Amino acid sequence: MSPHPTHTATSKHLPWIDACKGIGILLVVLGHVTDSGGLLNRSIYLFHMPLFFFLSGYLHTVQADFRDFFRKKTIHLLLPYVSFLILLYPAEVFHVLRHGADPHILGHHALTLLWGGNQMQGLYGVFWFLTCLFATQQVVNWLLVRCGLTIALAVGFCGLLLSYANSIFFPWFGLPLDLNVCAAAMPFFLTGYLWRRAKVEAWWLALLTAVGVGFAVWELKRGMPLSYNMRGADYGVPFVSFALALCCIFWVVKASQLLRLAPPVARFVERFGAASMGIMFIHKVLPVLPGLGGLVPRHPWVALVLFSAISYGFTMLLLRFRWTRALFMGSQKDFDLLVSGKQQRHVLSTEVPPNRWERAPEPQERPT
Repeated sequence: MSPHPTHTATSKHLPWIDACKGIGILLVVLGHVTDSGGLLNRSIYLFHMPLFFFLSGYLHTVQADFRDFFRKKTIHLLLPYVSFLILLYPAEVFHVLRHGADPHILGHHALTLLWGGNQMQGLYGVFWFLTCLFATQQVVNWLLVRCGLTIALAVGFCGLLLSYANSIFFPWFGLPLDLNVCAAAMPFFLTGYLWRRAKVEAWWLALLTAVGVGFAVWELKRGMPLSYNMRGADYGVPFVSFALALCCIFWVVKASQLLRLAPPVARFVERFGAASMGIMFIHKVLPVLPGLGGLVPRHPWVALVLFSAISYGFTMLLLRFRWTRALFMGSQKDFDLLVSGKQQRHVLSTEVPPNRWERAPEPQERPT
Protein backbone atom coordinates (compact mmCIF):
# COMPACT_ATOMS: atom_id res chain seq x y z
CA MET A 1 0.00 0.00 0.00
CA SER A 2 1.31 3.43 -0.88
CA PRO A 3 2.30 5.77 1.94
CA HIS A 4 -0.34 8.10 3.24
CA PRO A 5 0.09 11.59 1.70
CA THR A 6 1.40 14.42 3.82
CA HIS A 7 -1.26 16.95 4.80
CA THR A 8 -0.55 20.62 5.26
CA ALA A 9 -4.00 21.79 6.30
CA THR A 10 -3.14 21.87 9.99
CA SER A 11 -0.42 24.50 9.65
CA LYS A 12 -2.92 27.34 10.15
CA HIS A 13 -3.56 28.39 13.72
CA LEU A 14 -7.17 27.85 14.80
CA PRO A 15 -8.24 30.03 17.77
CA TRP A 16 -11.09 27.70 18.73
CA ILE A 17 -8.52 24.94 19.34
CA ASP A 18 -7.00 27.08 22.10
CA ALA A 19 -10.51 27.69 23.44
CA CYS A 20 -11.15 23.95 23.41
CA LYS A 21 -7.91 23.31 25.29
CA GLY A 22 -8.87 26.11 27.70
CA ILE A 23 -12.15 24.41 28.51
CA GLY A 24 -10.34 21.09 28.78
CA ILE A 25 -7.66 22.31 31.19
CA LEU A 26 -10.26 24.02 33.40
CA LEU A 27 -12.10 20.69 33.52
CA VAL A 28 -8.84 18.97 34.49
CA VAL A 29 -8.41 21.36 37.44
CA LEU A 30 -12.08 21.02 38.37
CA GLY A 31 -11.83 17.24 38.22
CA HIS A 32 -8.94 17.34 40.70
CA VAL A 33 -10.72 19.56 43.26
CA THR A 34 -14.19 17.94 43.25
CA ASP A 35 -15.48 14.83 44.98
CA SER A 36 -14.42 11.78 42.97
CA GLY A 37 -17.74 10.08 43.67
CA GLY A 38 -19.93 13.00 42.65
CA LEU A 39 -21.90 13.36 39.44
CA LEU A 40 -19.89 16.37 38.27
CA ASN A 41 -16.56 14.61 38.74
CA ARG A 42 -17.72 11.42 37.04
CA SER A 43 -19.11 13.47 34.13
CA ILE A 44 -15.79 15.28 33.70
CA TYR A 45 -13.86 12.00 33.71
CA LEU A 46 -16.01 10.66 30.89
CA PHE A 47 -14.37 12.88 28.27
CA HIS A 48 -11.85 15.45 29.53
CA MET A 49 -8.65 13.49 28.75
CA PRO A 50 -10.01 11.89 25.55
CA LEU A 51 -10.66 15.48 24.44
CA PHE A 52 -6.92 16.27 24.41
CA PHE A 53 -6.08 13.16 22.36
CA PHE A 54 -8.87 14.05 19.94
CA LEU A 55 -7.50 17.59 19.52
CA SER A 56 -3.97 16.29 19.00
CA GLY A 57 -5.24 14.00 16.24
CA TYR A 58 -7.23 16.86 14.71
CA LEU A 59 -4.07 18.96 14.50
CA HIS A 60 -1.81 16.15 13.35
CA THR A 61 0.07 16.55 10.09
CA VAL A 62 1.63 13.39 8.72
CA GLN A 63 5.43 13.59 8.81
CA ALA A 64 7.42 11.30 6.54
CA ASP A 65 10.70 12.33 8.19
CA PHE A 66 10.47 10.15 11.30
CA ARG A 67 13.70 11.40 12.79
CA ASP A 68 12.67 15.05 12.56
CA PHE A 69 9.20 14.28 13.91
CA PHE A 70 10.71 12.36 16.83
CA ARG A 71 13.04 15.26 17.64
CA LYS A 72 10.27 17.84 17.37
CA LYS A 73 7.90 15.98 19.66
CA THR A 74 10.70 15.17 22.09
CA ILE A 75 11.21 18.92 22.53
CA HIS A 76 7.48 19.63 22.70
CA LEU A 77 6.52 16.90 25.15
CA LEU A 78 9.40 14.99 26.75
CA LEU A 79 11.60 18.00 27.53
CA PRO A 80 8.83 19.65 29.65
CA TYR A 81 8.21 16.22 31.21
CA VAL A 82 11.80 15.98 32.44
CA SER A 83 12.04 19.68 33.34
CA PHE A 84 8.93 19.69 35.50
CA LEU A 85 9.95 16.35 37.02
CA ILE A 86 13.19 17.92 38.25
CA LEU A 87 11.50 21.17 39.27
CA LEU A 88 8.81 19.49 41.36
CA TYR A 89 10.96 16.84 43.01
CA PRO A 90 12.02 19.05 45.98
CA ALA A 91 8.36 19.92 46.61
CA GLU A 92 7.47 16.22 46.52
CA VAL A 93 10.27 15.39 48.98
CA PHE A 94 9.06 18.16 51.29
CA HIS A 95 5.51 16.82 51.08
CA VAL A 96 6.61 13.25 51.87
CA LEU A 97 8.76 14.26 54.85
CA ARG A 98 6.18 16.73 56.13
CA HIS A 99 3.71 13.88 56.57
CA GLY A 100 6.16 11.90 58.68
CA ALA A 101 7.16 9.31 56.10
CA ASP A 102 10.36 7.32 56.54
CA PRO A 103 13.18 9.15 54.67
CA HIS A 104 14.31 5.77 53.30
CA ILE A 105 11.11 5.71 51.25
CA LEU A 106 12.59 8.40 49.03
CA GLY A 107 14.80 5.81 47.31
CA HIS A 108 11.74 3.75 46.37
CA HIS A 109 10.03 6.98 45.38
CA ALA A 110 12.84 7.79 42.92
CA LEU A 111 12.47 4.34 41.31
CA THR A 112 8.73 4.96 41.01
CA LEU A 113 9.44 8.17 39.10
CA LEU A 114 11.63 6.25 36.67
CA TRP A 115 8.79 3.78 36.01
CA GLY A 116 6.34 6.68 35.59
CA GLY A 117 2.75 6.27 34.43
CA ASN A 118 0.03 5.47 36.93
CA GLN A 119 2.64 4.72 39.60
CA MET A 120 3.29 8.45 39.87
CA GLN A 121 0.99 9.94 42.48
CA GLY A 122 0.43 13.32 44.05
CA LEU A 123 2.34 16.10 42.31
CA TYR A 124 3.17 13.78 39.43
CA GLY A 125 -0.34 12.54 38.78
CA VAL A 126 -0.59 14.28 35.38
CA PHE A 127 2.76 13.23 33.95
CA TRP A 128 1.40 10.09 32.30
CA PHE A 129 -0.36 12.19 29.68
CA LEU A 130 2.79 13.53 27.99
CA THR A 131 4.51 10.16 27.56
CA CYS A 132 1.29 8.54 26.37
CA LEU A 133 0.61 11.36 23.90
CA PHE A 134 4.19 11.22 22.63
CA ALA A 135 4.03 7.47 21.99
CA THR A 136 0.57 7.72 20.41
CA GLN A 137 1.73 10.41 18.00
CA GLN A 138 4.80 8.42 16.99
CA VAL A 139 2.91 5.15 16.42
CA VAL A 140 0.00 6.70 14.50
CA ASN A 141 2.30 8.82 12.36
CA TRP A 142 4.38 5.74 11.46
CA LEU A 143 1.24 3.78 10.57
CA LEU A 144 -0.14 6.57 8.38
CA VAL A 145 3.13 6.92 6.47
CA ARG A 146 4.09 3.25 6.13
CA CYS A 147 0.72 1.51 5.99
CA GLY A 148 -1.92 4.07 5.08
CA LEU A 149 -5.12 5.25 6.72
CA THR A 150 -7.08 1.99 6.42
CA ILE A 151 -4.46 -0.05 8.27
CA ALA A 152 -4.06 2.72 10.85
CA LEU A 153 -7.80 2.63 11.55
CA ALA A 154 -7.73 -1.16 11.82
CA VAL A 155 -4.87 -0.96 14.33
CA GLY A 156 -6.76 1.75 16.22
CA PHE A 157 -9.81 -0.52 16.49
CA CYS A 158 -7.61 -3.37 17.71
CA GLY A 159 -6.17 -0.93 20.24
CA LEU A 160 -9.68 -0.21 21.47
CA LEU A 161 -10.30 -3.94 21.95
CA LEU A 162 -6.95 -4.36 23.73
CA SER A 163 -7.75 -1.46 26.04
CA TYR A 164 -10.96 -3.17 27.10
CA ALA A 165 -9.09 -6.43 27.68
CA ASN A 166 -6.62 -4.50 29.84
CA SER A 167 -9.43 -2.80 31.76
CA ILE A 168 -11.64 -5.84 32.33
CA PHE A 169 -9.41 -8.93 32.40
CA PHE A 170 -5.97 -7.57 33.30
CA PRO A 171 -6.53 -4.39 35.35
CA TRP A 172 -3.23 -5.03 37.16
CA PHE A 173 -1.24 -4.85 33.91
CA GLY A 174 0.66 -1.68 33.16
CA LEU A 175 3.69 -0.68 31.14
CA PRO A 176 6.35 1.86 32.07
CA LEU A 177 5.27 5.46 31.42
CA ASP A 178 1.66 4.23 31.04
CA LEU A 179 2.37 3.15 27.47
CA ASN A 180 -0.43 0.59 27.66
CA VAL A 181 -2.87 3.53 27.71
CA CYS A 182 -1.81 4.30 24.12
CA ALA A 183 -4.16 1.52 23.03
CA ALA A 184 -7.08 3.55 24.42
CA ALA A 185 -5.68 6.88 23.19
CA MET A 186 -5.23 5.87 19.54
CA PRO A 187 -8.97 5.63 18.71
CA PHE A 188 -9.59 9.18 19.96
CA PHE A 189 -6.49 10.46 18.19
CA LEU A 190 -7.56 8.86 14.91
CA THR A 191 -11.13 10.12 15.31
CA GLY A 192 -9.78 13.67 15.59
CA TYR A 193 -7.55 13.06 12.57
CA LEU A 194 -10.53 11.88 10.51
CA TRP A 195 -12.80 14.64 11.79
CA ARG A 196 -10.63 17.38 10.30
CA ARG A 197 -10.47 15.71 6.92
CA ALA A 198 -14.11 14.59 6.74
CA LYS A 199 -15.45 18.05 7.74
CA VAL A 200 -18.76 16.57 8.84
CA GLU A 201 -21.34 19.27 9.50
CA ALA A 202 -24.93 18.03 9.69
CA TRP A 203 -27.97 18.81 11.83
CA TRP A 204 -28.59 15.13 12.45
CA LEU A 205 -25.10 14.69 13.92
CA ALA A 206 -25.65 17.59 16.30
CA LEU A 207 -28.99 16.07 17.32
CA LEU A 208 -27.53 12.58 17.74
CA THR A 209 -24.63 13.78 19.88
CA ALA A 210 -26.96 15.96 21.99
CA VAL A 211 -29.05 12.87 22.70
CA GLY A 212 -25.83 11.05 23.58
CA VAL A 213 -24.83 13.76 26.08
CA GLY A 214 -28.28 13.64 27.67
CA PHE A 215 -28.13 9.85 27.88
CA ALA A 216 -24.67 10.03 29.46
CA VAL A 217 -25.85 12.44 32.18
CA TRP A 218 -28.93 10.28 32.84
CA GLU A 219 -26.93 7.08 33.19
CA LEU A 220 -24.26 8.75 35.33
CA LYS A 221 -26.99 9.94 37.69
CA ARG A 222 -28.21 6.36 37.88
CA GLY A 223 -24.71 5.24 38.83
CA MET A 224 -23.53 3.59 35.59
CA PRO A 225 -19.69 3.48 35.59
CA LEU A 226 -19.16 5.38 32.35
CA SER A 227 -16.09 7.36 33.39
CA TYR A 228 -13.04 7.10 31.09
CA ASN A 229 -10.22 7.13 33.63
CA MET A 230 -7.37 6.73 31.18
CA ARG A 231 -4.56 7.09 33.70
CA GLY A 232 -5.89 4.12 35.66
CA ALA A 233 -6.73 2.09 32.52
CA ASP A 234 -10.43 2.09 33.46
CA TYR A 235 -12.44 2.71 30.32
CA GLY A 236 -15.99 2.43 31.59
CA VAL A 237 -18.58 0.43 29.67
CA PRO A 238 -17.01 -1.02 26.50
CA PHE A 239 -17.93 0.92 23.36
CA VAL A 240 -20.69 2.82 25.17
CA SER A 241 -18.31 5.05 27.13
CA PHE A 242 -16.23 5.59 23.99
CA ALA A 243 -19.25 6.69 21.95
CA LEU A 244 -20.61 8.93 24.72
CA ALA A 245 -17.19 10.52 25.23
CA LEU A 246 -17.17 11.44 21.53
CA CYS A 247 -20.64 12.96 21.91
CA CYS A 248 -19.38 15.16 24.75
CA ILE A 249 -16.26 16.10 22.78
CA PHE A 250 -18.44 17.17 19.83
CA TRP A 251 -20.27 19.67 22.03
CA VAL A 252 -17.10 20.96 23.66
CA VAL A 253 -15.82 21.67 20.15
CA LYS A 254 -19.09 23.38 19.21
CA ALA A 255 -19.05 25.45 22.39
CA SER A 256 -15.47 26.52 21.65
CA GLN A 257 -16.44 27.60 18.15
CA LEU A 258 -19.50 29.48 19.39
CA LEU A 259 -17.39 31.46 21.85
CA ARG A 260 -16.43 33.74 18.94
CA LEU A 261 -19.86 35.32 19.45
CA ALA A 262 -18.57 36.60 22.81
CA PRO A 263 -15.03 37.86 22.03
CA PRO A 264 -14.03 38.78 25.63
CA VAL A 265 -14.97 35.31 26.88
CA ALA A 266 -13.29 33.69 23.87
CA ARG A 267 -10.02 35.54 24.50
CA PHE A 268 -10.10 34.59 28.18
CA VAL A 269 -10.61 30.89 27.48
CA GLU A 270 -8.11 30.89 24.60
CA ARG A 271 -5.41 32.29 26.87
CA PHE A 272 -5.97 29.46 29.31
CA GLY A 273 -5.75 27.00 26.44
CA ALA A 274 -2.47 28.47 25.22
CA ALA A 275 -1.12 28.08 28.78
CA SER A 276 -2.52 24.57 29.28
CA MET A 277 0.91 22.91 29.47
CA GLY A 278 1.98 24.96 32.49
CA ILE A 279 -1.44 24.89 34.18
CA MET A 280 -1.54 21.10 33.91
CA PHE A 281 1.68 20.72 35.89
CA ILE A 282 1.51 23.65 38.30
CA HIS A 283 -2.03 23.25 39.64
CA LYS A 284 -1.07 19.86 41.12
CA VAL A 285 1.52 21.51 43.36
CA LEU A 286 -0.86 23.97 44.99
CA PRO A 287 -2.88 21.58 47.22
CA VAL A 288 0.28 20.57 49.11
CA LEU A 289 1.16 24.17 49.97
CA PRO A 290 0.23 25.34 53.48
CA GLY A 291 -3.09 27.15 53.52
CA LEU A 292 -4.24 25.99 50.09
CA GLY A 293 -4.81 22.27 50.59
CA GLY A 294 -7.77 22.86 52.90
CA LEU A 295 -9.70 24.58 50.12
CA VAL A 296 -10.17 21.41 48.10
CA PRO A 297 -12.58 19.48 50.35
CA ARG A 298 -14.39 22.55 51.75
CA HIS A 299 -14.52 25.05 48.88
CA PRO A 300 -13.86 23.28 45.56
CA TRP A 301 -15.12 26.17 43.41
CA VAL A 302 -12.90 28.63 45.23
CA ALA A 303 -10.03 26.17 44.74
CA LEU A 304 -10.84 26.00 41.01
CA VAL A 305 -10.63 29.78 40.59
CA LEU A 306 -7.59 30.23 42.81
CA PHE A 307 -5.61 27.27 41.47
CA SER A 308 -6.37 28.20 37.86
CA ALA A 309 -5.36 31.84 38.41
CA ILE A 310 -2.11 30.99 40.22
CA SER A 311 -1.19 28.33 37.67
CA TYR A 312 -1.90 30.71 34.81
CA GLY A 313 0.17 33.47 36.40
CA PHE A 314 3.12 31.17 36.99
CA THR A 315 2.86 29.89 33.41
CA MET A 316 2.99 33.48 32.13
CA LEU A 317 6.19 33.90 34.14
CA LEU A 318 7.68 30.82 32.48
CA LEU A 319 6.74 32.22 29.08
CA ARG A 320 8.72 35.41 29.67
CA PHE A 321 12.17 33.87 29.32
CA ARG A 322 13.64 31.96 26.42
CA TRP A 323 15.18 29.16 28.47
CA THR A 324 11.97 28.55 30.45
CA ARG A 325 9.90 28.57 27.25
CA ALA A 326 12.26 25.96 25.83
CA LEU A 327 12.55 23.71 28.89
CA PHE A 328 9.08 23.96 30.43
CA MET A 329 6.80 24.98 27.55
CA GLY A 330 8.34 22.82 24.85
CA SER A 331 9.05 25.67 22.43
CA GLN A 332 11.13 24.30 19.57
CA LYS A 333 11.95 27.79 18.33
CA ASP A 334 13.43 28.83 21.67
CA PHE A 335 15.20 25.50 22.12
CA ASP A 336 16.86 25.83 18.72
CA LEU A 337 17.84 29.42 19.49
CA LEU A 338 19.42 28.31 22.75
CA VAL A 339 21.35 25.60 20.96
CA SER A 340 22.33 28.04 18.23
CA GLY A 341 23.51 30.49 20.88
CA LYS A 342 25.83 27.88 22.36
CA GLN A 343 27.15 27.09 18.91
CA GLN A 344 27.63 30.81 18.26
CA ARG A 345 29.78 31.20 21.37
CA HIS A 346 31.83 28.19 20.33
CA VAL A 347 32.28 29.66 16.86
CA LEU A 348 33.48 33.00 18.20
CA SER A 349 35.97 31.29 20.48
CA THR A 350 37.52 29.42 17.52
CA GLU A 351 37.43 32.46 15.22
CA VAL A 352 35.21 30.83 12.62
CA PRO A 353 32.87 33.23 10.78
CA PRO A 354 29.58 33.17 12.72
CA ASN A 355 27.34 33.05 9.65
CA ARG A 356 28.61 29.53 8.97
CA TRP A 357 26.58 28.35 11.97
CA GLU A 358 23.52 30.56 11.75
CA ARG A 359 20.11 28.93 11.39
CA ALA A 360 16.83 30.44 10.31
CA PRO A 361 14.39 30.47 13.24
CA GLU A 362 11.53 28.02 12.89
CA PRO A 363 7.89 29.03 13.35
CA GLN A 364 6.51 28.83 16.88
CA GLU A 365 4.37 25.78 17.45
CA ARG A 366 2.40 25.13 20.62
CA PRO A 367 2.61 21.64 22.12
CA THR A 368 -0.49 19.54 21.44
